Amino acid sequence: MLFRSIKALLLSTTLISAHSAYAIEENIYSKPIFIAGSTTVTELLVDIKDDLSQEFGNSIQIRPMGSDKGIKAIAENVIDIGTSSRYLTKEEQQRWPFLRQIIIAQDAIAFFVNKNLNITEVTTKKLSDIYQGKLKAWSEVSPYTPELSAKNDEILLFSKGTSHGSFDVFLEYLNLDYIQEPGSNFIRLKMAGNRGLFSKQKVELYDQFNQALGIVQRIPNAIAYDSYGARRLKPRIWK
Repeated sequence: MLFRSIKALLLSTTLISAHSAYAIEENIYSKPIFIAGSTTVTELLVDIKDDLSQEFGNSIQIRPMGSDKGIKAIAENVIDIGTSSRYLTKEEQQRWPFLRQIIIAQDAIAFFVNKNLNITEVTTKKLSDIYQGKLKAWSEVSPYTPELSAKNDEILLFSKGTSHGSFDVFLEYLNLDYIQEPGSNFIRLKMAGNRGLFSKQKVELYDQFNQALGIVQRIPNAIAYDSYGARRLKPRIWK
């Protein structure tokens, strides 16, 4: 089952370009335009790739690699256009003042759980408590969850990787801070601004939208999230 939390959450879907200080002597139509960055924006651009190619007169190459890497790649002149599902940070703007960001769309975060949990709605506070490890069982989240074994009632946490713009918005939306365990694929979370310890509960990271869906299909007590615009879905939206 796919559900969206009560409060709407918008992501900035952004194209980023850099102004080159060098004259281009070669024929600009002889080389492909290389676009890379946000996996969310990739889904949008793939659908209009042929139109872009026809408009520019160049072939188009698109590579999903995450917002952070896309921003760095365009700043270092490795690609022609970077894509991001978040705004440039203050630090990025100060470090690379020549970058120009153009908003092309807005998106939302969608959270996923297995339909067998019978979760029909959830508040923002509960989502935050779930990812902080304050709510550890699905029976604590909803009175409509069927009786489960102790193993299946335990909430298992999954999150988009830290290099993705969706992850940054996730943290902002739920007012969370994180720490990543060195050399691992796990993070731990706590309330932002709280000087206390990070939760003992580990959150496993993934990179692709299909991984998020596969996780909640394969693991009945898991929760994951991703960009609402990453696929053309028609979920039920709970008010």
